[in-house]
Amino acid sequence: MKLFRFLFVLLFLPRVEAAPTRVVSLGGDVTEIAFALGRGDAIAAVDITSMYPEAALKLPKVGYVRALSAEGILAMKPDLILAGGDAGPAEAIEQLKAAGIPIVTLPKDHTLAGIQNKIQSVADALDAKAEGEKLAGVFETQRKALESSVKTGEPIKAVYVMGRQDGALVAAGKGTAADAMLSAAGLTNIFADAEGYKPVSGEILVAQNPAIIVTGERTVQASGGLDKLKANPALSATSAVKSDHVLVFDDMYLLGLGPRAAQAASELAAAAHK
Repeated sequence: MKLFRFLFVLLFLPRVEAAPTRVVSLGGDVTEIAFALGRGDAIAAVDITSMYPEAALKLPKVGYVRALSAEGILAMKPDLILAGGDAGPAEAIEQLKAAGIPIVTLPKDHTLAGIQNKIQSVADALDAKAEGEKLAGVFETQRKALESSVKTGEPIKAVYVMGRQDGALVAAGKGTAADAMLSAAGLTNIFADAEGYKPVSGEILVAQNPAIIVTGERTVQASGGLDKLKANPALSATSAVKSDHVLVFDDMYLLGLGPRAAQAASELAAAAHK
């Protein structure tokens, strides 16, 4: 009878799912969150935008987040796939879903306000709910402090430029992480009315005359150095270049929209107001 009661209780106990131990993380923000939650040990492979923390650089790579191959991801034998909002193409994501591997797909949200939900979603998927609440709380405190600090500053016209593979420059418009970070730092994006990244010309930039130009380290490297970037005809006649207000940031630190985003925006705001 005692054995029967034991088996009966065991049968109706709530089922406890084991935490995933072989996770493929698709997106630098997703990977950064996983490590910040203390679950980096569960990450088996990442995409090439996962450049932080340093431990992520040592993990196997499954390609670029926007141009993934389902076969390469499945070859890692994951028990969970975490896909950031930029993960694609859609066909690859559908193939992964069809393979029966659990996949958590985060919404595409290029705003600081969405980071808190992103943290909580990754935490739930990795069985780290308490850690997620703590990390989300810390981030939200930083974000609100940033909001309060930039409200008191004078608006400054700025632009974020990025180098294309053909050597041309594009500027960030609305719907981009760069636009979100400029806004969070209290800067006025002169391309805020444009959608996405658009080719930039010297005539438009001189007409708009930004006081601040923001760019990433990869663009500076591709241009052959900061001096050569400043000499680009599309930039050289602007007030930003003439007054030496070209601000260079690590690309993923500034645009990754992960747990460090409020900190990065605070640094951008401080550099812009020097």
